[in-house]
Amino acid sequence: MGNKSKLFERHISFFHQQCKNREEALKIVADALVEKNIVKPEFLEKLLEREERYPTGLMQPSINMGFALAHADGEYVVENQIGFISLAKPVEFRRMDNGEAIEVGLVFVLALKDGETHMEVLEKLMTSLSRDECFEELLDVRNMLDYQVWLESVELL
Repeated sequence: MGNKSKLFERHISFFHQQCKNREEALKIVADALVEKNIVKPEFLEKLLEREERYPTGLMQPSINMGFALAHADGEYVVENQIGFISLAKPVEFRRMDNGEAIEVGLVFVLALKDGETHMEVLEKLMTSLSRDECFEELLDVRNMLDYQVWLESVELL
C-alpha cells in the first residue's frame, strides 16, 4: 500500500461527535479536509452525491451497529488522506450491499486519488472492522494517540 502512515499524517480525526445525521458527520470531516487543502472545495458536495447513489454503510451484526467508508471520486482529491469520525450516537447510513438503513457509529472518509490505493485501504478497513474486538476498540477511542495505536494494531500505520 505504499507508505500507509502518510494516509493519516494530517490528523483529520474527530472522536465521539454529536451529529444529527450522516450529512453533518460527513461535513465535519470534509470541511477539515478542504481547510487543509487536501481536497477541492466541491469535495463535500460530491461525497454526499456519491453516498446517495452508492451507499457505503456496512453492518457489524454482532454489535448491531455499522460503519461507513465514504468517498468521492479521485478527481476531487489533491493529496491522499483518510479522515475519521466516531459518533457519540449512531446516525443513519444506507448499506452498501442492499441500500437498507443502518445505524453507523464509525465513519472513514477516504480522500484517495488512485484506485489501487483506494481498494487496498477499503479491503484493510473492511477486514479489520469486521472483527468485533477491532470495531469495539475503535468505538472506545477518545483521542489522537489512542487512534494511532488502533491504526498500528490493524497495520494501517
